[in-house]
Amino acid sequence: MKGEPVCAVILAAGKSRRMGVNKQLLKLNGMYLLERVIKKVLAHSFDQVIVVIGFEANRIQQLIQLDSSYIQWVMNADYEKGQSTSFLTAIRHLQKNIQSAMFFLGDQPFITNETIESIFEKGRERATSDSGPFVIRPFFEGKPGHPVFWGNVRLVDFETLSGDKGGRRLMDSFEMGKFSVDDPYVVFDIDTPDDFEEAKRLS
Repeated sequence: MKGEPVCAVILAAGKSRRMGVNKQLLKLNGMYLLERVIKKVLAHSFDQVIVVIGFEANRIQQLIQLDSSYIQWVMNADYEKGQSTSFLTAIRHLQKNIQSAMFFLGDQPFITNETIESIFEKGRERATSDSGPFVIRPFFEGKPGHPVFWGNVRLVDFETLSGDKGGRRLMDSFEMGKFSVDDPYVVFDIDTPDDFEEAKRLS
């Protein structure tokens, strides 16, 4: 039987200041970084897929052409105000029947399918019995990572978020299911040129 519907949200609106160029459009083995993340998400049973873009949004959409009716490109006009604005933008575009969302980062292409599926199933199972907001977050060797599952997300007051750290502070205010994983890539963001060199070695 099909469980609670879940939306996948990919956050990819930032300016990549530490990279110096738009990291979403860097190529790994001939594929754009953001494209790799989207394709990985599409391999799972999400009911909706939202990709939040901002910086160079038109260029991203022109270069990343994916034939899937599940993908919904959403523009965050306030992306320079921090990642919290992308959270809020995504929530405003959830389909009416969806109460839970799993948030991915557009610069984490190496998270394993097993990790994604485990978090997805744990979150969806809990959403069937828990009426209040909750968070399930993967941890690798004690470090918090992504993707993060937000259950009953419509009950969360995202309007209070601000800046890049707002989501973390809001997460801390809810009961968090800490899920230990044997997957170092939940904490590997491609933020800097050195990170990208490491990503090229991994790919």
